[in-house]
Amino acid sequence: ASLVLVHVLRAARWRFLLRPLGDIPLRNVVLVSWIGFGAILLWPLRSGEVVRPYLVTKRSSVRLWEATGTVAAERLVDALVLSVVLLAGLSFATRLDPLPDHVGALPVPAAAVPNVAYLALLGSAAAFLVMIAFYVARDRARRVVQGVLGLVSSRLAESVARIVERTASGLGFLPAPRLLLPFLAETLSYWAVNALGVWLLLWATGLPGPTLAEACVVVG
Repeated sequence: ASLVLVHVLRAARWRFLLRPLGDIPLRNVVLVSWIGFGAILLWPLRSGEVVRPYLVTKRSSVRLWEATGTVAAERLVDALVLSVVLLAGLSFATRLDPLPDHVGALPVPAAAVPNVAYLALLGSAAAFLVMIAFYVARDRARRVVQGVLGLVSSRLAESVARIVERTASGLGFLPAPRLLLPFLAETLSYWAVNALGVWLLLWATGLPGPTLAEACVVVG
């Protein structure tokens, strides 16, 4: 039941990012997203991410690079939220003493996890700020691309500049609180339900008294 709700929220929240680009029915957004999620599982290195932008162009007037921009933004926000979830879980979970010298089957000392979590938070926050700057300075980015690549080929410069412009157009939700805030709310709900589901799973496997904080660490 929790997984059904997770996948509904994960799919439906995309509509807020797509709304500045075109009016797409919620049903189409969810169906395209679910097909894309399946492709992510089946294809290596998350290359299935290209499926969602491609399919949404077949069901709407949204262009490929615009849709790609929304997917990239979604990934950045997820990385930021997951970093916060992991750090919050680590802060409230009971600390083992001594800490194990591995994480599951990985030869990584558990003591390194908080430092990695802080680095992930800083990296995702920086990437989020870069995304905002990219949208705000999209005209300048286009001119820079045209100027640099124009030294090699004017046709190549124009093609890449057009891609940059359309990708930036996919970030049109950023200056719109009526779109950004509901998207963030559904994203937080999506990860909260995910953590609750993992908490139930930890109880179901017979672990003694797992806490929600520990479930957040597992999710993170």
